[in-house]
Amino acid sequence: MARYFGTTRGLEVFFAASTIVMLINNLAQSNQLAEVFLPVYHQQEISKGKDYAFGMVSVVINQVLLAFIPLLLLIGILSGLLIKLIVPGFGSSDHLLGSLMFRVLGPLLLLFSVSSVMQCILNAERQFGKPEFITSLAYLAKILAISFLAKPLGVWSLVLAMWLWGVIRALGFFMLLFRIGYRYRLILRLEGFRPMKVYSQLIATFVSQTSFQFYNAVMNAALSYLPQGVYGAFKYVQQFYEGITNVAVLPIDKVFFTAFSSAFARGVKRIRDMVSNVLGYIFAIVAFFNVGILVASKPLITALLKSEKFPQSHVDLVAMLLIVFSLLMFLEGNYTLLRRVAVTLGYARPLFFSLSLAYIINAIFTWFSIRFWNINGLIASRSFFAISALAISALVLGIRRREFLVFYPLGRVTHWLLPVAAGILAGLGLNTFLMQVPFFSNRFGNLVQTTVIGSVAWFVALLVGWLTQVYEVKMAWSKFRQVLFNTRQGRS
Repeated sequence: MARYFGTTRGLEVFFAASTIVMLINNLAQSNQLAEVFLPVYHQQEISKGKDYAFGMVSVVINQVLLAFIPLLLLIGILSGLLIKLIVPGFGSSDHLLGSLMFRVLGPLLLLFSVSSVMQCILNAERQFGKPEFITSLAYLAKILAISFLAKPLGVWSLVLAMWLWGVIRALGFFMLLFRIGYRYRLILRLEGFRPMKVYSQLIATFVSQTSFQFYNAVMNAALSYLPQGVYGAFKYVQQFYEGITNVAVLPIDKVFFTAFSSAFARGVKRIRDMVSNVLGYIFAIVAFFNVGILVASKPLITALLKSEKFPQSHVDLVAMLLIVFSLLMFLEGNYTLLRRVAVTLGYARPLFFSLSLAYIINAIFTWFSIRFWNINGLIASRSFFAISALAISALVLGIRRREFLVFYPLGRVTHWLLPVAAGILAGLGLNTFLMQVPFFSNRFGNLVQTTVIGSVAWFVALLVGWLTQVYEVKMAWSKFRQVLFNTRQGRS
């Protein structure tokens, strides 16, 4: 994408149109519906069996599809107004192109909503990793489509590639469900199942999502007034960050949420220990990823993005913002986990109403901070958002359940300080030397440089962690030895 479109205005217009699609998808609350439906699914599966639970899935999918039909008609009418609201700093021709792109992308909302429900059920049935594999294949198809169609279709190749991604992902999820016994049923009701009880929990989340999307819209609008290319650079950072969180945080989050929801439905005690343990693992994995990002982000971004249409100033901006976002992943990963815990325990309403107020305050702060301080304002607003969201989630849990007043595994966290520092120093020291070598001044050299300094930084961090007996490193080493031993026994 960067090679063909860089940070040109056409790409920024596509980013704006796709941003509106995602804003509406979030307002429709497909992901939140999956969150509140998962505990109900587990409860009914235990009490009435899997066939009944699968029937509930068909009811929810059909009702969601019906609800989206009038929504698609409405957004088609309001497309011109929406694109002007999201990027008011763009020109009239840009608004016209964005409106047309948005109309073409709009029907994807049907696929996104159904895919969210299907992925939720796949996780509930412990099909971990398989939805992510399908998503990876869809991304690969998306990249290939852009590569082959960028020249003949221009920026419209991005629209077609996004459609291809959505279709492959939805079909892949459906095939996975079919393999585990799910059969789609054209039904809107199921005896004993009251979907309105599930949907009623979305009232609080709707207020929260509306406030959150207002915050996102304000951020996009404020960024549209900055010089051309800055908005596009920010969107690249968002995509990189989403990819990192999909690898570093979301797998743990999904496995934990499924296990926690199932354990709570069965009445398992000591849930505080479960949460504390997973928070420790999240910190460890995010710390490990940040070691590599801090030392290798600059050569990596240079190798991936730098081109005639992507100047060095924008490359430096993406690399710097990626580091900031990655550091904030510590806070946002914990916030995501605690939010899911609160929803499962039945505290959705106080949590989401509190978050709604925080989002509105964040939106106001974001508008003025970006308009007055530009990029520094963006960094300040993202930091304020991460801190406030985590603080509110922890506060709601602490007030509602005293056992969550003190539960963070600080001992395990502090043990990572020395390995992280050692890894970063080793990587930066080696990078200082490699930057003097002419071989590392081109795209291929930058990729080699990224691989070398990232690998060295991670190796040093793990070595120091093993020497200092860091809990997560010890567990990983024990698992590795066990797998290696089993493999050797199998061969013998």
